[in-house]
Amino acid sequence: MLYGSFSASLMLGLLGTAAAGGASGSGLASGFVSLALFGFALSAPFVAAVPIPRADRALDWLAGSGRSAPVWTGLVLMALGVWSAWFGLVVSIEPPR
Repeated sequence: MLYGSFSASLMLGLLGTAAAGGASGSGLASGFVSLALFGFALSAPFVAAVPIPRADRALDWLAGSGRSAPVWTGLVLMALGVWSAWFGLVVSIEPPR
């Protein structure tokens, strides 16, 4: 359930930013910069952790722990991801009163 609410709020924020940028006249470059900054913010902790041996070992352990997960776990997580994307795109959120 947490993933759905996260996805919906993320998509709502991105759509709101795009709508506000379109209304103010900012174009494609503004959207590119905002998504590039978002991608950098997601990747930066991993890039920073790799040179640190202890953090790198922890990331390797975390990646290796996924090998023992059964196939049905992956299928459930994929179904949750699809549902989350559907929820973010289809469900309308009413403005606050």
